[in-house]
Amino acid sequence: MKSFSIKKFTIYVCLAGAGLILIAALWGMSINNFKKQALSAKGTIISLVGSTTTSSKPVGDRIKPKTTTYAPVVRFTAQNGQSIEFLSDSGTSSPAYSIGQTVEVLYLSSSPEKARINDFSSLWMWPFIVAGIGLVFLALGGGIIMVAKRKGRKNEFLRRNGTPVETDFLRVEKKDLNIGGKNPYKVITTWTDPSTSEERTFTSDNLWHDPSDQIDREKITVFFEKDNPKNYYVDISFLTKKNYQFFIL
Repeated sequence: MKSFSIKKFTIYVCLAGAGLILIAALWGMSINNFKKQALSAKGTIISLVGSTTTSSKPVGDRIKPKTTTYAPVVRFTAQNGQSIEFLSDSGTSSPAYSIGQTVEVLYLSSSPEKARINDFSSLWMWPFIVAGIGLVFLALGGGIIMVAKRKGRKNEFLRRNGTPVETDFLRVEKKDLNIGGKNPYKVITTWTDPSTSEERTFTSDNLWHDPSDQIDREKITVFFEKDNPKNYYVDISFLTKKNYQFFIL
């Protein structure tokens, strides 16, 4: 089984986001070049073509929902007098045009059959969607990196300045969180505060392999902030490197 690394996952997410934004940028440049070279003509909407798709999953006990989009068919006369009809590749759930409506058409003299309606939806909708998905991926990767750096600084501060206590190993717990098809594990320990006789439970950072067979001790050190035991760090650095993969990249 291939090992999971939150670091690699984050890199792949950021690369995917950057790649999608690059594709959107190149797509936008291509559209801009098309507009510079294109001829303009007046076209007429002659029909609306509906396309129905079915969701891959049913909603509750109901049947799978269907979605219908409508794309306009446009007729125009090219500069050479040729009558051209084309189906716009931009469809909407409610018709954005009406039959008989006049629209501006852009086309290349070398391939008038590949004409486009000169509006935002027909020209720019898909590049913007791709760029938006790319930004979401970059935001996700950037968020993971920021959380990792913040957690790393906090843990290092507590290692240097925190109050160390020897806690009792309790169990390893698998979490419901799923990233990249993997669930993280956490090491759970307990400690009784001698000044208050209060029992406290401590939870480690995420581990991306089950560390149960590597925990060879009953005591695990926990560092917590003076006068604030809720801010703590469970020292699991004794685990091997492959298990010691949490949110520090």
